[in-house]
Amino acid sequence: MGLMDDIREQPWQGAVLGVVLGGFIVGGLYVFKIKEQKRVIEAKEKEVAKLQEEVEKGRAIKAELPAVEERLKTLEKELAKLIEIMPAEINMEFILRDLRAIATQGNLHILRLDVRDEISHDFYKEIPMEIAMQGTYHNLAVFFDKLSRFPRIINVDELRIGAFNQGGYTISATFRAKTFRYVPMEEGEEGVEEL
Repeated sequence: MGLMDDIREQPWQGAVLGVVLGGFIVGGLYVFKIKEQKRVIEAKEKEVAKLQEEVEKGRAIKAELPAVEERLKTLEKELAKLIEIMPAEINMEFILRDLRAIATQGNLHILRLDVRDEISHDFYKEIPMEIAMQGTYHNLAVFFDKLSRFPRIINVDELRIGAFNQGGYTISATFRAKTFRYVPMEEGEEGVEEL
């Protein structure tokens, strides 16, 4: 007797066999489905962990934001001070007028005060001035002292002092004074394009 004969004689065995086979099929599908769902869940958990990490980074950045804003305000104030002493645009007439006034107040006689062509550097331009004057050594020293406290940057180099004796003046001096102006990025870029 075979299995089929047993099932025909005892139908409940067929039902049991059907239930067992059905159970295996359903169980296999269930296990397969569970594994698939487990993979999906693990992928979602990784995404959630990544998002939580990004949220924590965002919170850390948010916590630092007031300090960064405060630093930005400080840097903006410093930039404003720097632009004050080296602005992008300058009025050479005012600077020359102020230099003449300092010299006159210091009892110095200006023989020459010529502005030369600007010299370009990376982010600024140098504006040289050739100056020749007569006076006393003390008055020249006072002039340079006042120049050092001038609201704009003015450097002095190539100073030559010689003896001179006429009209109460005891020395003659020639030097190059240089002031500077900031070159904004746009202006610097335009200069590069023209080359």
